[in-house]
Amino acid sequence: MTWYERYLRSDWWLHRRREALFRAGQKCERCGWIEPPRSRLRLEVHHLTYVRLGREWPDDLVVLCPDCHATAHGLPPEPTPVAGSWYRVGDVLQNVVAGIERRHRLSLERSA
Repeated sequence: MTWYERYLRSDWWLHRRREALFRAGQKCERCGWIEPPRSRLRLEVHHLTYVRLGREWPDDLVVLCPDCHATAHGLPPEPTPVAGSWYRVGDVLQNVVAGIERRHRLSLERSA
């Protein structure tokens, strides 16, 4: 394991990561992706600079989804995982609205 990998498991880094996630509202700061419950995909905390590595300031870090993090490093996004494991804010809202409409329709059918 490299020094950097050990650092990413340190109490200091885990504390900084939690702070960044809280500050970002638990979503990607670029696209708004929300980490699904029980998903293997996780929000990632990206260093905007490595100048203060090990003593980062809050402004040194940004919360990104895996795709935006890959893009920040100049890499192509990973292929989309199995359907249902990605949730973008728009998708979540669309699903919520569809569920409300479905329940409303069912309640109208029952009362008829």
